[in-house]
Amino acid sequence: MAAGEQQATIAANYYDSEDAFNFYQHTWGGESIHCGLYDIVEEKGPSIEEKFQRVQEASLLTTERLFDIVEGLKLTPESKVCDLGAGLGGTARLCAKKYGCSVLCVEVSKKENDWSREKAKEAGVADKVLIPKELSYFDTEAESASIDLIVSQEALLHAGNERAKVFVEAARILKPGGHMVFCEAVDRAARQGAQEDQARVARVAAGAPAGGGGRGPQAYP
Repeated sequence: MAAGEQQATIAANYYDSEDAFNFYQHTWGGESIHCGLYDIVEEKGPSIEEKFQRVQEASLLTTERLFDIVEGLKLTPESKVCDLGAGLGGTARLCAKKYGCSVLCVEVSKKENDWSREKAKEAGVADKVLIPKELSYFDTEAESASIDLIVSQEALLHAGNERAKVFVEAARILKPGGHMVFCEAVDRAARQGAQEDQARVARVAAGAPAGGGGRGPQAYP
């Protein structure tokens, strides 16, 4: 079995299941719910609707942060972005609408890709949000040295012990001087342990810890 094929199949089966798809589509609003920057979003109130609004706002801030964390990076309509683990496509649509650049969505789930295509049409960015087929971040099929910016939100965890191969593929498709920005959820104990390994894993970023807060996305050239 090719590197990462088992992990990609497991992820595809999960996200294509009725339970998972309905959860992300309805409970999570059909856009993108990610590790949020809760420290800068005030409590809205005690109701479920108000709490969910705060979750959405905090999540949106994390998504926006992906595109402004790299000092000096200026995305233009000519820029090419790749979203690894694009899910329902909320990040890609935000990028396409805000910056006008094209975004390659790398996603193994057919159901999520079908949803994302329809939402891109509704948002008027179908020509910018590119979803050619089901793709794995182990083999994006993108041309070498063709991408200015890679983003990823809470997706690399599905790579398991093959995670290093994702970074090999990312390095292949990035242009010289390109960047990869991603966030992942880790618990506090894992984050403390990671501090001891920073010299060895200097290019791995930690996302929001359990319980909210967190540092959000980190960027590495």
